[in-house]
Amino acid sequence: MAIDTAQVARVSSLVSDLAAADVSGLSHDELLDAHAEVARLGRLTDTLLARFSAEIKQRSRPTMAGGGLARGAGFGDAETLISKVTGGSGAGSRRSIEAGDALGPVGPRDPRTGRVAAADAGVAAPAPSPKYPAIAAAALAGDLSVDAAGLIASGLNTVADRAPSDQVHALERALVAQAKTLTAQEVRRMVARAIARFDEQGVRERERRNRDARYLTWSEDHTGMV
Repeated sequence: MAIDTAQVARVSSLVSDLAAADVSGLSHDELLDAHAEVARLGRLTDTLLARFSAEIKQRSRPTMAGGGLARGAGFGDAETLISKVTGGSGAGSRRSIEAGDALGPVGPRDPRTGRVAAADAGVAAPAPSPKYPAIAAAALAGDLSVDAAGLIASGLNTVADRAPSDQVHALERALVAQAKTLTAQEVRRMVARAIARFDEQGVRERERRNRDARYLTWSEDHTGMV
């Protein structure tokens, strides 16, 4: 599904009307219920922004034509461009990029523009699988904040290149399941502990494989052959 700017503008107008509404007359229960739904809406809009942030980062690599999208727009890097548009901090932009990277497709891109090849060719194709499916599913349901998504994705990225994919995704699913009810600070601590344990197990496994590879097992069959 392609995103249409006019469609985003219509949704923004609806949210603007909601933001102008007075909430002081709500009962306690109404206030808490509505607050929970507004928080979910905020997580969803943050997820949408994260998708754009990650795509801007992808297209702003220095190797791209003209030095990348951000430089072409007059900014030193993607984080600066995003911060200028959102009015947020560099740290917030980086977290948005990390979260969006978890949602984005894994596949070839045009080396000049950074765009996914199928998009350049105008070829209709099934939506590519996200890099981290469990993070994407929770974020797109409005159950996972961008802060939590970014923290989990950042942690997984540190081990993804040296651990089997199925183990990384099993860890991803476990972290996402726990993160839905935690604050960002709690998620940060949880991810740090989980990655440390995961990495320690991986180190022990690699050491075992290396140790086994250093030794040959000699055996003799019933004919006396070695």
